[in-house]
Amino acid sequence: FKVNTRYCITRVNQDQSRLRIHGEITFLQKTNFIIKSLIERNIHSGLHEHYNEFDKHFLIELKRLKSLPSNTQNEISLLNRSTTESI
Repeated sequence: FKVNTRYCITRVNQDQSRLRIHGEITFLQKTNFIIKSLIERNIHSGLHEHYNEFDKHFLIELKRLKSLPSNTQNEISLLNRSTTESI
């Protein structure tokens, strides 16, 4: 099996964005129902745990960036804009 994950970032307003994560399990070989449901359940719980940790660390980093002096925040903001525009 393999897990395909897609990320979709949308802008809510000038100060907010939304990150939506989609996951899909693809079985490469025919699998019986019991094993398939066991794999699916474990993958779902693993992805949920992983992204909950991601969310915690992301919020910690966001708080850290907000606590920086305003001139440093302006530099970060300019860097983010140039990165976004180049994509």
